[in-house]
Order: sequence, then C-alpha cells, then structure tokens
Amino acid sequence: MNNFKMKKRGFTLIEMLIIIAIISILIGVGVAVYTNIINIADEKVCHIQCQGAIQLYKTYTANGGEIDIDDTTGTEFLVVSGFLNKEYECPNGGVYTWNVDNEGNVSISCSIHGENEDEDEDEELIKPTETPVMSKKPIKPIKPGAKPYK
Repeated sequence: MNNFKMKKRGFTLIEMLIIIAIISILIGVGVAVYTNIINIADEKVCHIQCQGAIQLYKTYTANGGEIDIDDTTGTEFLVVSGFLNKEYECPNGGVYTWNVDNEGNVSISCSIHGENEDEDEDEELIKPTETPVMSKKPIKPIKPGAKPYK
C-alpha cells in the first residue's frame, strides 16, 4: 500500500505554467504603463521647451533682435545671439518651427507634438468663489493628560 502513496515535492508543470502566465501578464501591463508615462513626459518636456523658447524670443525681440523669415526652424538664432547656451531639441527628434503673425503673436509648432501658443494672453486668473469664514466658536485649550478623540 505504501507504493501507491505519492509524495508531493515541488510544483507540478501546470502550476509552473500558471505562475509564468501570471508573471507575463504583469510584465506586459507594466511595460505598457511605463511606455505611456515616458511618452507623456517627452510631450511635456517638448511643451515646456517651446514655452521657454517663446519667452526667450520675446526677450530677444525686445532687445532689437529679429527672426529670419526664410529660416524659421530651430532655436539656433537664440544660441547665436547669446540667449541660450544650447539649442532646444524635441526629445523625440521633432523639428521646432516658428510662426509669427503680423501683430507680433508668436507660436512654435513641433513636427511631432503639435503647436504651442503663447499662453500669457489666454491665461485667466483663478478667483475663489467664496471667502472662507472662520468659526465663531472659541477654541478650547487641551488639558494636560486629556485623552485624544477617537
């Protein structure tokens, strides 16, 4: 009778396959989330660089500089004029193109992430809807040795 008793040592093949499948699914979800986070971060870096370049452009033109209408790509003119130490580059390899209208409004478009306009004009002030009111009850001092509220 002892010959028919099976001693269980380790995992069976099915258990190992299930564990491998679960780990594979978790890795797949993790890689997808990580890739999405990287793409969002690259887009935000591109947007921030465009906004910074717009502000530098305003300073550049306020100091008498002009943009060459024939070459409206990149930020090299800001480096040459001393406003930037290094030319801004899109993290995904996009090309920045300047758009300046007749009124002096400026925007930069990235060939990958799209257009970034000057946000100063459209920015609205956030105003609170109500003024917070302090309670009119006096605050009671805590007695030494008092138990905290539960």
